[in-house]
Amino acid sequence: KYFLLSAYRKQKKTENFSVTLANAIMILSLIRKQPYITSAELSEKLELSQRSIQRYIETLRVAGEWIEYSAEKKGWMLSAGKSVLWGDFE
Repeated sequence: KYFLLSAYRKQKKTENFSVTLANAIMILSLIRKQPYITSAELSEKLELSQRSIQRYIETLRVAGEWIEYSAEKKGWMLSAGKSVLWGDFE
């Protein structure tokens, strides 16, 4: 009984991690392809709350991505249009 519960919990953690990672990569990809995309647009495309979008962006920033918010254009962009994950810096 406990073995099955343990296996189920591990499976759920793996599924949750996969969804989280996929969402972060999608957000980074959209910001890279569409500079100055807004949190609302990201939220609509990924069907996540704007607060979740902000959390993902902050996680990506902590991981080394240079994502900035442009107050003038009211959207997110990559510094110099380059991404660490995609290997744009060499």
